[in-house]
Amino acid sequence: MSVYREIVTKAVVGKGKKKDNQDFTFKVDKNLSKGLGCWIINHEFTPVFKDEKTYIKGSYDVNIWYAYDEDTQTELFKSKQEYEEEIVLKMKQGETIKPQSELKAFCLKYPTCTQLQIKGNEIYLTVEKDFALDVIGETKLKIQVSKLDEDEWSLEDEIENSVNVDYINK
Repeated sequence: MSVYREIVTKAVVGKGKKKDNQDFTFKVDKNLSKGLGCWIINHEFTPVFKDEKTYIKGSYDVNIWYAYDEDTQTELFKSKQEYEEEIVLKMKQGETIKPQSELKAFCLKYPTCTQLQIKGNEIYLTVEKDFALDVIGETKLKIQVSKLDEDEWSLEDEIENSVNVDYINK
């Protein structure tokens, strides 16, 4: 006769993904001649659940290297950018986010400068980033459990019966 048991475990009960492009305009007090490079560093992020919605909240530092005075001088412009991106979730059938649910965020593409333009004393910048979010909740598995009778196969018996003790003597 079979007995059924329930196992409580954690599993992914919802997922979401978002790719985002964001445009920035920065003004400097110099007449710029050329953009020499852009680096985005110190990226930090965390998942947040508020007002029945999920977000990824974070920040990063933008460093733009530029030339001015007809390419005779260079300087570095720095700016800290903060963001809060809403992530739309697709939940498994019948599942909802509960207070004990765990949110796990993944950065699929770290913030990257995809476009840098210089016009006069303005810097135009496009930053691209890509996130995924998993909702981990408790779920139950129902399994069939059977008692091991002595007549049934056991691994120990199989190993013991298959060993040839005279192997070395041959």
